[in-house]
Amino acid sequence: LYALAEQLRRIDAEGLEARWARHRAMAHRCAEWVASVKDEEGLELTVLAPEGGRSPTVTCIVLPEGVSGPTVVSAMRGRGFVIGGGYGKLKERTIRIGHMGDHSVTELEEVLKGLEGVLK
Repeated sequence: LYALAEQLRRIDAEGLEARWARHRAMAHRCAEWVASVKDEEGLELTVLAPEGGRSPTVTCIVLPEGVSGPTVVSAMRGRGFVIGGGYGKLKERTIRIGHMGDHSVTELEEVLKGLEGVLK
């Protein structure tokens, strides 16, 4: 209950609309990063959900052939980042990056930089 009260205090201080906008900005940045890494670095990444059907809360990224989702998750953990793995049939081919909570676009940039290093 103490943690809930603290998180509600943070949400109130930021403002609900501002919080939602931050989550949307992080989702947009993730999709933008996937496209830019594909174009600039030649990494065959895609966002699983089509544009127009993407969630502001999490981005699921399809990895290139031969790159294992669990391996990427583990390598990111080794760099101090926590990202999610895929589920079920997508477990080996996908990773997930969350956009909720108190995370910021600035912090997301560090995650994406680390992820690019892992994928190269």
